Amino acid sequence: MVQNIMDMEVKTINWEKIFSVIQGSYSIDKHIDFFIWLQESVNEVLPHDMLLASWGEFKSTNEISKLNYDVASNLSDVSTQIIFDASAEIDTFMSHLYQDWIKSNRRWFVINNLDELDLNHQFNANFLSKLKQLNSLLVYGVSDLRGKNECLYVFFSKKKTFEVQDSIMGLIMPHIDNVLRRIQHLQPLE
Repeated sequence: MVQNIMDMEVKTINWEKIFSVIQGSYSIDKHIDFFIWLQESVNEVLPHDMLLASWGEFKSTNEISKLNYDVASNLSDVSTQIIFDASAEIDTFMSHLYQDWIKSNRRWFVINNLDELDLNHQFNANFLSKLKQLNSLLVYGVSDLRGKNECLYVFFSKKKTFEVQDSIMGLIMPHIDNVLRRIQHLQPLE
């Protein structure tokens, strides 16, 4: 189910592309710019169909978390507002992933073949029925000691297997994290 980063096959890295993606992160100041950068540039080195970012006070799966969300998705039926509307379910889902991240010593991990897992039972989340077209996910966490909260970045893919190298994650994720801290995140509609 959970694939450790050490199991990933080593592939040649396109350093020019990596540096281009990093350089592109410095000019982002709006959410739409982030979305375009993520889908057009980042997607070339970290292929995905949706990013669900979550930050705040993660609690155990039996406690109520105080989480914030942002979504960048190229899926027509998944948006940040849909996440806000299902926040209780998403909180449970993210709390489970957070606990898995803690168990993996705060290292990023992959879950492949989501269609073979009973995620609705495991996470008790009807929201996941909207994600049936997604088949794998990658979880990357960041501990913010200064802000005293933690962030989880969950990349979803339609592919059955999520493949990415550790070195790419180490180079790209600090820039994704930095951009999301700089831009105004989307707010729920009243």
